[in-house]
Amino acid sequence: MKNININSLIYPLAMWFFFITAAIAQYPGWTVYDAEFTGLPHNYINYIMLDRDDEMWIATYGGGAARYKGYAWANYNSYNSGLPSDAVTSVARDPEGAVWFGTANQGIAKYDGVKWTLINTANSPLPSNFITVLASDYNHNIWIGTAGAGVAKFDGSSWTIYDASNSDLPGSSITSLAIDGNVVWIGTYDQGLARFDGDSWIVYNTDNSGLPANWINAIAVEGDHKWVATSRGLAVLDAQGWRVYHTENSPLPSNAVTCLAVAEDGAKWIGTPSGLAKFVNNSWSIFTGANSPLPSNAIRSVRPGNNGLVWIGTTAGLAKMHGQNFTVYNASAANFPPYYAISAARDAGGSTWLAFFGGGLAQYDGAQWRFYRKDNSGLPSDKLSALAIDKNNHIWMGAGWMTSGEGGLVRFDGLHWTVYNTGNSGLPHNDVSGIAIDSEDNMWIATYGGGLALFDGQSWRVYNMLNSGLPSNYINVIAINGSEVWVGTHGHGLAKYDGNSWTVYNTANSALPSNVVYAIAFERDIKWIGTWKGLARLEEGSWRIFNAANSGLPSDAIHNIVVAGDGDKWIGTFYGGLVKFDELNWKVYNAFNSGLPHNMFRSLLLLEEEGSLWLGTVEGVAHFTPEPEVVSAIPQAGLEEERNGRPESFRLHQNFPNPFNPSTTIRYELRKGERVKIEIYNLLGQVMRVLVDERQPAGEQAVVWDGRNQWGQEVSSGVYIYRVQVGSRVESRRMALVR
Repeated sequence: MKNININSLIYPLAMWFFFITAAIAQYPGWTVYDAEFTGLPHNYINYIMLDRDDEMWIATYGGGAARYKGYAWANYNSYNSGLPSDAVTSVARDPEGAVWFGTANQGIAKYDGVKWTLINTANSPLPSNFITVLASDYNHNIWIGTAGAGVAKFDGSSWTIYDASNSDLPGSSITSLAIDGNVVWIGTYDQGLARFDGDSWIVYNTDNSGLPANWINAIAVEGDHKWVATSRGLAVLDAQGWRVYHTENSPLPSNAVTCLAVAEDGAKWIGTPSGLAKFVNNSWSIFTGANSPLPSNAIRSVRPGNNGLVWIGTTAGLAKMHGQNFTVYNASAANFPPYYAISAARDAGGSTWLAFFGGGLAQYDGAQWRFYRKDNSGLPSDKLSALAIDKNNHIWMGAGWMTSGEGGLVRFDGLHWTVYNTGNSGLPHNDVSGIAIDSEDNMWIATYGGGLALFDGQSWRVYNMLNSGLPSNYINVIAINGSEVWVGTHGHGLAKYDGNSWTVYNTANSALPSNVVYAIAFERDIKWIGTWKGLARLEEGSWRIFNAANSGLPSDAIHNIVVAGDGDKWIGTFYGGLVKFDELNWKVYNAFNSGLPHNMFRSLLLLEEEGSLWLGTVEGVAHFTPEPEVVSAIPQAGLEEERNGRPESFRLHQNFPNPFNPSTTIRYELRKGERVKIEIYNLLGQVMRVLVDERQPAGEQAVVWDGRNQWGQEVSSGVYIYRVQVGSRVESRRMALVR
């Protein structure tokens, strides 16, 4: 099988669509993000964390967590990730790059970009599963505030618990944390404010200080000034003592201050249940629903970014303010970029069609894009869930996923739109999860809740758990193999229907690794099945299972599979990017080592005649086009350069051992003396260590990585990337550290 060098031509969603200002004449510059049509998973926002390059993490109460990078969303919840609960209260990133999520009832989830780790009262000394706030200090400790059980400090191996019974912490219900060098400031529920330097405690309350209330909601550190949000006003502590701002001595819209942050220009941003306040240079600006398009006056979180950017989380959506202009994202008022491409297909005329969850339907003819949405076509909803093209070049799609009253099956013949739903047809459920077309051009429609439907253009036949051998009415995927219909369910395994009888495969009666099946592909008599816990290969009753532990798969969760004519398997994963498998070698393309916009896949389309792939991820679409195979000349023995011990070209070898613990050696060869830089990255793209940054002579070279970061601390088990730059040339490879 030939090796293909793939260049990615990325079509980021931001390049396809443009923001249209909301039609609110008195508030120019406003547009709106909410959970109805955008990627925001829930309108009730608990916390906002701004990361590098203004990448944003959002904790919601009921929708899990979201990551937003300026043009697209990635959502993490209890259904599609390792989050144990959708009630997320706080987010923090540790110095190793992992993101920590606190939940309201299920403890903590740690996500390092590949693996989720759950921390709760059952598997750790964590004193409570109700997490109120998280913070990471400069000594690599994670501080965890709980509801009723005090504060926990975790240094990666050991725990220290502080509560009202074993320390001078004034109360065990923690509302807020702020890191001030080696000092931690701790806000409590109705018991005041505490300052802890690792040895001694100082407690501030209404009896011994100018604090206006003992109920602390937020703390912000601005040098020697400590700003404290309380239930009875905003307080600041400095060298001169306490000052308090409230509704009687300032324009503060409410005394109940819910959140607080200090911007790089010194502006204080103050959230209340009655609106947002900005306080800078003794000047106040107040924003409410009456004088701005804030989605709600109830402000839950505020986070200033770079260059005057401010994000505001409310109980009814997310707002962005830049300078004096707000951008509030709400697709009801404007056209917005689609969330992600959930399915793709190629028609007889050579156009590529993409179905977007939240963005409608897109057609690309190789030169131009055309977009169909609910407001400019017969689409009943912009939330599309499936896509297929029949022999007549008609486009079939599922629309209105999980949207009451807007769902169903849609046909588009190029001019006319036809909608089939439970009210006007035999469709058993309006949530269409998959569409497959058999050799007789019959439509097989998978639904999420109503089973399977067969539609021949005139009549309908429904298969469900009551009238057939279908093991579940909740179907994730459907595929046709000759006269056989294969169905992957959500929680009840895999089913095959040959027109007469049903055969069911599940974890109890077969080697299927999970009963949650997302992908099915065929290679002659071989069936490839993508599940939540690995990739399965089924041939004549014999199973073989591939997962991250026994293969080159970067993730166990498989979302898409296509098989190329040359036998290559292309695999889209939930968290690990794209994988090519040729039965011998695994090659991984991810957001770090390629132009892939995100590692979480939603769709995968192979164009065999072109040898290209369309890849739908949660943060954009990539088009991978193969180039002609490049074969480097192999020098013959006896050449002058070989006699001098110099390789013909720069060559990077796989590290050895791999996997490794505690150290591994990276070997490479230089054709001539050049400057070499070798860096170790985690899968989030963060630099862990710079091993080499110097000019080196020609010949064989080697460097050892001892599994430590740039601070000399041992990094956790996981997959890492070593990136070698020699002159202008860069090569990267993966390696696995197993502690």
